[in-house]
Amino acid sequence: MKRMVFGLWIASLVLSSMVFAAPLDKTKVMKEATWAVHLDIEQFRQSVLGKEIINELTTRGVMGKLDNFAKVFSFHPINDIHGVTLFGQDKDPQKAAAIIRGTCNPATLIAMVGMNPYYEKSEYGTYTIHSWIDDKKGPDGPRQYGCFYNPTTLVMGMGKDTLQQTLDVLDGKHANAADNAMFNQYAEGSHGVIMSLFAEKTGETVNGIQEAAILQQTNRIALMFGEKDNASYIDILLQARNAAEATKIQQFVQGMLAMVSLSVADKNPKLDQLINAVNLNCTDDVVRVQCNWDSKDLLALLKQLEQTNNIKIAK
Repeated sequence: MKRMVFGLWIASLVLSSMVFAAPLDKTKVMKEATWAVHLDIEQFRQSVLGKEIINELTTRGVMGKLDNFAKVFSFHPINDIHGVTLFGQDKDPQKAAAIIRGTCNPATLIAMVGMNPYYEKSEYGTYTIHSWIDDKKGPDGPRQYGCFYNPTTLVMGMGKDTLQQTLDVLDGKHANAADNAMFNQYAEGSHGVIMSLFAEKTGETVNGIQEAAILQQTNRIALMFGEKDNASYIDILLQARNAAEATKIQQFVQGMLAMVSLSVADKNPKLDQLINAVNLNCTDDVVRVQCNWDSKDLLALLKQLEQTNNIKIAK
């Protein structure tokens, strides 16, 4: 088993239908971070949407496959992971890190990654840092790093310096992001948050990316996805460079929603209802996009779209 096992910890989150109570802890994020994403797997499992998705995965046999995965790798991607926090600076992968909280057998994972032909380990204070290169990419491929901060917390990254700084943040030896302004757009204690995303300097980060033209007009983005009173919700704040740019963003989003609504109104009335449930408003330099939808109805709509477009979300 030469492939990188620590990477499976993260990859399995996506492969098991993109599931995301362990709220974001800003004191675990380094001060220099310009973006952060947090996935609360515990909150997902407790939600109506999460339970419905897990039932669907069980029906499709996916949970059985994940049970077999757990027997080999010592952790279950849905049942044993509590939360994942990713953060970094701009687009540089060397300056990004992931903190994964969960239950596993560290010795099993370390033994497996130790079989990688490019495996190395080094010491950083009291910590052992494991590193490897994807054996399919050969010795010139990018090196990845992983370290168990404790038996239930794994730190990963593609830059050794960033990983070491993250360990220092966890130990209180490096400044954290508790006072970072990018987190201030939402009040503390938002209900039922499954996923949250925060980013600043977004215009600079996505500059030159044609598909992200709308984001080039923003300075900050905040997004929360969760569930309250059995309804899934999404709440997005886009802080533009000025009020005029915010108005342009609002008009652009309104136009896109209208176009999509027009194209699906006859073919998929439920999807049209969801689109028309989106609430959009603009105050000064901030555009806010909000939507709430019954969680069971949302999953039913996703399944309908899967069948209509012949897309297999999970199999």
